[in-house]
Amino acid sequence: MDNLGFLEQDGPLHPIPSMQGPFEESFLEAEDDENDLPWSEIDAIADPSARRQRLLDNPCRYNGTYTARWRLSPHRKYHPIWKLVAQISFGLHILQTGTAYSEADVLAIIDKHLMDLTRHLSHSHEDYDEALRDVKARTDTLSNSALDEILLRDPFRRASIAELNSMTEQIIDASGKTIDDTISDVRNGLDATEDLLGYLADVEDDCRRGRFELLETYDQINRISEDWIKSFDSLEKKAGSLAVSLVQLGGAANEMSKKLDQFSSRQTVSKHNRHSILTPRQVSCLNLGF
Repeated sequence: MDNLGFLEQDGPLHPIPSMQGPFEESFLEAEDDENDLPWSEIDAIADPSARRQRLLDNPCRYNGTYTARWRLSPHRKYHPIWKLVAQISFGLHILQTGTAYSEADVLAIIDKHLMDLTRHLSHSHEDYDEALRDVKARTDTLSNSALDEILLRDPFRRASIAELNSMTEQIIDASGKTIDDTISDVRNGLDATEDLLGYLADVEDDCRRGRFELLETYDQINRISEDWIKSFDSLEKKAGSLAVSLVQLGGAANEMSKKLDQFSSRQTVSKHNRHSILTPRQVSCLNLGF
C-alpha cells in the first residue's frame, strides 16, 4: 500500500470509522515492504486463457484473488480491498480539508488505487468467462454419447479420454477454491464500497463548493465506486454459475468413469473368452475321450 502524506500531528484519523483499522494496517504494510509476492506475474498475463492454465497448473501460486493474497499474510487482520478503499477515501478527505503535503502525490495514489481495483475486477470477469467456457467444453466432451464407440474401438483415444477424466478432480478443486475466494472478495468489496459511497454522500455538498480539481476527483471516485457495486454483483452471479457448471462437470466425469470401467471389464472378458475357445478338433478329441 502507498503512504498518503498528511499534516495531522497526532496520527491519521480516518473519516469513515469502519476503515480506521484497515487504514492503519495499510501504513504498516507500506513500512514493512511486503511487495515481493507473485501478483505482478499474474497481473502481467493479459490473456485470460493463459491465466486459467497457470491457475490449473499451480492453484496455490496463481489464484489471483485478493483473498488469496491476504491468506499469504495471516498476521494481517483486514482484507486488501478494505485497505485500498480506505486509502482512496482518506485521500479525498485530506484533499477536501487541505491537509495533504502534496496534492499531486495524493491524486496519483488515488488514481493508482482506483485503477488497481478496476483492473482486478475486469480480469476477474474475464477469468470467469474463460472458466465457464472451459468447464462447459470439458463437460460436453465427457458427455458426448458418440464417445461410446470410440472408447470401445480406439485404445489410444480411450487413454486420452481417461486422462482428461482424471484431470477433472484437480480442475474442480482449483476452480472451487477460487470461487470461495471470489465470494470473499465480493462480500468485502461490496461492504467497503457501500461505506465509501455513504461517505461520498456525506461530503458531496462540501466537495461541490470546493475547487474544480476536488469536484473532479469526487465525481471520479463516485462514478467508479458505483461501477464497482455493479461489477461485484455481476461477479458473484458468475461465481454461482461456475459452481453449477462444476457440479455438472463432476457428474459427467463420474459417468465417464463408469463407462471406462465397463469397457475395461468388457475387454478383460473378451480376452478371456478368446483364450478359452476350443478348436473343432479339440472338441472332437474331448468327445472321444482323448
